[in-house]
Amino acid sequence: MFASSTSRNLYASVGPSQSIWAINPAPAPLALPPAPAPLQKSAPVSLTALEKASRTLQDQLIADAQAVPELADMLQSHPQVPYTSSTDKAYVPFYRKRAINIPDGLMEYYDAAHDYSYMGLMPEIERAWITMNNKLFLWDYNDGQDISSFVDQPNLISHVSLVKPKAGVFVDEIQYLLVICTPVTVILIGLSCAPTAGPSRHARSELKLYATDMIVSTEGNQMSGVVGTRTGRIFMYGMSDGGLYELAYQSSEGWFSKKIQLVNHSVGGYGSFLPFLNKPDTDRLSSIVVDDDRNCLYTLSTQNNITLYHLGHSGDQLTLIRTIGGLRKAAQALFPGLPALDMPNFNIARMHVIEVGVSRNVHLVAITETGVRLYFSHYRRNPYGPGLLGALGTGPRNPQVVPPSLELIQVRPPPADLTIPEVQQQGMGLPATGAPVVITFISMSAHSAGLTLGAQAPQTEAGSDFILCVSPDLAKMVNAPPAAAPAPGAYGSYGTQAAQRPLAEYATILPVMGHTWAMVEARRLPLSASPPASPAPNSMFELATQFSEPPRQFVVFTNEGLSFLVKRRAVDHLKQLLDQYDTDPRPAQTFCQNFGRVESAAMLLAVACGNSFLAHNGLEQGNVDDFSLGGVNAEMSANAKLLFYSQGGVPVLKSVNPGSLADSQIVFSGRRDGFALYFARLVRPLWRAQIVRVGAHGRLESNVFDTTLVTIQNNLESLRSFLERNPTLFSSTVEMRDPVVQDAWKIELASVAQLQGLLVQTIEAISFVLLLIDYQLSEIVGQCDQPTQQNMKSLTYEELVSSKKGRDVARGLVNAIINHQIGHQISVDTISELLQQRCGSFCSADDVLMYKAIENVRKAKETRDPSERTQCLRTSYKFFSKGSANLEFEKLREIVREYRDLRYAKGAIELPLKCARDWDADNLGHAHWAEGCPMNDPRVELYQKRVKCYDLVLDVLSAFSSMFDAQPPGVQSIEAEELALLRATAYQLAISSQDEVFHSYLYDWLLAKSMKDELVEIRTPFIEGYLRREPVALERAELLHIYYVKTGQYLRAAETCAALAESPDFDLNLEKRIQLFTFAVNYAKSHPGSELGRQEAAVEFLTDLEEKLEVAQVQLEIFNELYPRFGEGPSQEGTAVHRLNRNLLSISDLFQDYADPYDLLEIKLLILHVSDHHDPGMVNAIWDALFERAVDQEPTVEEQIKAITATVTRLGQRFYPSETAFPLEEVTMRLERFALERNTIVPQGWVPRLLLEASVPFGDIFNIVHKLYESQIPPFHVQNAVQWLSGDMAILVSDWVAEATRPQSSIPRREFPANLLDETVDLYLRELARDRDETRRVFERAKLAIRRHY
Repeated sequence: MFASSTSRNLYASVGPSQSIWAINPAPAPLALPPAPAPLQKSAPVSLTALEKASRTLQDQLIADAQAVPELADMLQSHPQVPYTSSTDKAYVPFYRKRAINIPDGLMEYYDAAHDYSYMGLMPEIERAWITMNNKLFLWDYNDGQDISSFVDQPNLISHVSLVKPKAGVFVDEIQYLLVICTPVTVILIGLSCAPTAGPSRHARSELKLYATDMIVSTEGNQMSGVVGTRTGRIFMYGMSDGGLYELAYQSSEGWFSKKIQLVNHSVGGYGSFLPFLNKPDTDRLSSIVVDDDRNCLYTLSTQNNITLYHLGHSGDQLTLIRTIGGLRKAAQALFPGLPALDMPNFNIARMHVIEVGVSRNVHLVAITETGVRLYFSHYRRNPYGPGLLGALGTGPRNPQVVPPSLELIQVRPPPADLTIPEVQQQGMGLPATGAPVVITFISMSAHSAGLTLGAQAPQTEAGSDFILCVSPDLAKMVNAPPAAAPAPGAYGSYGTQAAQRPLAEYATILPVMGHTWAMVEARRLPLSASPPASPAPNSMFELATQFSEPPRQFVVFTNEGLSFLVKRRAVDHLKQLLDQYDTDPRPAQTFCQNFGRVESAAMLLAVACGNSFLAHNGLEQGNVDDFSLGGVNAEMSANAKLLFYSQGGVPVLKSVNPGSLADSQIVFSGRRDGFALYFARLVRPLWRAQIVRVGAHGRLESNVFDTTLVTIQNNLESLRSFLERNPTLFSSTVEMRDPVVQDAWKIELASVAQLQGLLVQTIEAISFVLLLIDYQLSEIVGQCDQPTQQNMKSLTYEELVSSKKGRDVARGLVNAIINHQIGHQISVDTISELLQQRCGSFCSADDVLMYKAIENVRKAKETRDPSERTQCLRTSYKFFSKGSANLEFEKLREIVREYRDLRYAKGAIELPLKCARDWDADNLGHAHWAEGCPMNDPRVELYQKRVKCYDLVLDVLSAFSSMFDAQPPGVQSIEAEELALLRATAYQLAISSQDEVFHSYLYDWLLAKSMKDELVEIRTPFIEGYLRREPVALERAELLHIYYVKTGQYLRAAETCAALAESPDFDLNLEKRIQLFTFAVNYAKSHPGSELGRQEAAVEFLTDLEEKLEVAQVQLEIFNELYPRFGEGPSQEGTAVHRLNRNLLSISDLFQDYADPYDLLEIKLLILHVSDHHDPGMVNAIWDALFERAVDQEPTVEEQIKAITATVTRLGQRFYPSETAFPLEEVTMRLERFALERNTIVPQGWVPRLLLEASVPFGDIFNIVHKLYESQIPPFHVQNAVQWLSGDMAILVSDWVAEATRPQSSIPRREFPANLLDETVDLYLRELARDRDETRRVFERAKLAIRRHY
């Protein structure tokens, strides 16, 4: 019926899905969470949080591995990208750390044998070698004065090289071979290098030489250019014939092979073993290099031809792949117009292997004497576009693939217009600072991991060399946007190139004393015996290693001595800028912008924390620079912290996951990402490295060197301490009102807290491993069970810190340490104290604590002193609670029984509750319960563990209650008081638990014991959630609103009652639902306006409740009307009545299904009134039916008058002034018509007096009657009807005046319309018929009264 109306369907939203659990608790005011609390070394371990933080570190390590593009792509992007250079000493990429002169004794030999002296470097053993005639000297350039010599052969020594020996040929002590070349022989000398203590801070190495009796004649073909492979093969070239030779050696003579012999690989047949048969070649070899990672060998000839050989997958073959010549023309084709290629002295000075860690697809770089770098690849250039045909993609590296070819792929020009930076130049014969330098003759070069050094010959014989230093410009390579592709034909045959990041580089010139003989990168000590499994960053990407390794340095050997050139890292540059920050902050800010906020934040954090690898400085003896790059001072640290905070930005929430805020997409601030990046780079050397490896004789030893562990731990501890001293480093000082911004900060701070927790655990994990090393690692592991031993062999540091597997292994190792130390007569107290000091939260020594706890329980049972018993029980509980995670249930039950018998409530209640939490540390059992205990859920086992602990608690509560109840009633005694206190304490301890699952279990138990009153008196954070928890239970639901009333939460009590009244989940009758609605209305009216800040919502809620109550009351009236007629039987009518009694129906359903079909006229009016539905036609029809029913059902006019009077009075009092149910004008017209038609019986004034009885005010009746009088609407258009209305008006005015003038009148004097009535009376008197004497007298009396009183 209401399909087209605007009336409200008050129950249209009620459905099966609604329940009291849909009530949302009042929202708490939004507030930014506090900054992470200061770090504690023994913070509780959450494996879930640790795993999440570990994934964050792994993401950073992966990002580092992907930071630098493939070298081939950068080279092909734009070879003409200019170099960055500066004369400012703070910006040059290298600086000279120190210089060491050749010892005086050697200089005397050198001066005497100047024409017959050769020099070189052996970085593997940190020695420089110098030959003087037939003497070989090995000079320890770290020590400065230590010199070893070999003089046991008569011939002039022309070349010396250090190579690795073949396995199994020599004794184990021989680590290297010295290959000594003379004009007539090649000699092998064994060499061992053992570390030993030295007077300086550098670790010394002691050399021992071993005679091998291996010497071979060269038949007059002097050998040079010796190189060795990883597998022990030795290659060289003959200076007479220029051929490629291999020095083959074995432990003993064979049938067809000698113990040592030279094999010529440049010829075949007998010539390979008989060098004198070979004819000299005009294109002779001049250089050989070996690529051990890819099993390749390259040779360079005097005519600039490069040949590639493959050594086979096992390194025992030699297969010619390709010889490439005509390199000058090929280079000019790739880079036309390059002046350095047009010079007449085009000649390749050196070849260098490009490491696998630098590039997959670029394999060799050759440096010409004019400084041009030629890059070669095993793959051919794509003639149709960018890229290389068959090049490796981004998948796992397989460097030992047989190379298909060798091709020049790109040319890199030398830097132009270089100037000499501000350095000390006295006596070096160099031009003045700022003078341009042109690269014309590179005599020597070195190349490693993207760094290139070349020795430029001096302009005059008296001058000294200077070193061209080139290094990647990482800020541009990593953070700059990709370069646009050059125009077609801009260089060579590449044509249009895809937009790539170009190879950007720094370049500078550094002078050295004397003429360069050799230059190599200084030895870099490995951090572990085997590399970690985490993805490795590109070797050029020094940003990833600058916090965990010392800066790279190169050793330059000249005829004057040694110079150490150190690579200045980005963080070193930043230190210099921070030192000047107070004077000019702009350079440091620009630096941060260039490197991006995350990279700069990581470096700033390293400086602020005083990273140990920032202390490598230039203050050592022999320093030649005029400035220092020393450690971090307080001013630098303060400036770094300030810039870290100001440049870090804020977190930004990209999208919100309503179900889980932690899963929302967020861009963290630079501070958080910088923290994560710095943390990840600190632990990179060990994070995914195995903890142990199998060493000599099958013994386990630490895979990561203990010196590396100590260094990493010290830097991590510095970071932890810095964060602890600055707890607000990751918080915001700006008040935020935007909930999205607050959510972003919540996620950020949660992530920071997880990383801080992982930081603490990593520090303790390293302490644990160092402890194992101190206590003989192999022996400790050997005492563990087989599963623990096997897991330990494959366990990584990441797993040890953040996985259950790691924790289980650690627990087994702790037990082994305890047993090991007990076996050495060391007390358990000493062991426990040591474990707690070094790695407290990581290895808790639970077994030791268990022994102590049991001992204290035994003492408590034996003692008779109550104080001593209490103290022993407290101590035992302390130890038991520390080891609760590893307690077995049977042991726990036994302990609880002991505590119960000893009447120790704290232990009997709290220990099983703590075990319940610890046994479900990841809250999987809690989650199982929270999800309604689904079937076939593997988490049920953990939930059952909790339940078994809870049952122990309830058994204790029952036992203490039974002990109290067993006391004689009414008898006061000390025993009764003690038992009462014991019971109260036990219940209070149980209720004080913070275990939500236990509280639910406890409340169920209380309900089962009919302790409802006690339940609603409980005040815990969990009682409300328990009463609201699904599945819905009527008993709990009714207790919920009682709980709210008792706690003064009237609005929530109202919401609960309303939801319960509307819920279809319970079989409630209609009276019960109305009762609940009534409670809800009363509670809502009782709620104060300030409660929860929801005043407007509360008013709206109350209005809605009252409307729903009205509808329910309408439904009850219908039920009361129909039930006596039909009952709730199986008939159709009975089923309809049953529906009325059990369900809440909408107002539309009540009208359509009940009021209309059963013709309930007054109910129809009630529905129109409640729904505020305006339908004049319908309401008029209902009133017509009401009048007709009264007339039809009563035989006499008098009875009809009584029936109408009763109906109108009842409905008027109920509905007036509702026009939807009691339209006054229509009702009055019908009454007047009824009276007019029966005016002989109906008394004059019956209509107005009936309306007054129906609660209609005088004024409203006056207006309606006067309107009828004036309207002339039939039948009131004839004189008789008009005079009848005039009579009713006279009586109405008379009654109105009488009421207004009587004492204690309900009509205020000011509200009585005296003038209006006086004028109206005059009007009616003028129009009154002459025969209406009685009416005239009534009007005149009323007029007189009006004028007398007003």
